[in-house]
Amino acid sequence: MTRKAEKGTGNAVLVTLKKPYAGQTLWLFGGKAAIYDYLPSSVVGIAKTTLQSHVNLMLPYENSLCTIRRITLYRKRQTTHKTKEL
Repeated sequence: MTRKAEKGTGNAVLVTLKKPYAGQTLWLFGGKAAIYDYLPSSVVGIAKTTLQSHVNLMLPYENSLCTIRRITLYRKRQTTHKTKEL
């Protein structure tokens, strides 16, 4: 993914399958490469190298098997607590 996330947010990749795989149609990943750790390319309909090099996900990618889009993941801001040295 090419766009840097704002502070307090992160990027994620949402894959919506048109036919369920392993009982589900919605799959959420931290990056494009992670898709292929859980879904075979025959289910996604695009090879890993093609997706990584030719699809930038600023616009959703769609084929006959799925839709892949980049989404913004909102998170609670992390607070750090300093510990006192004894």
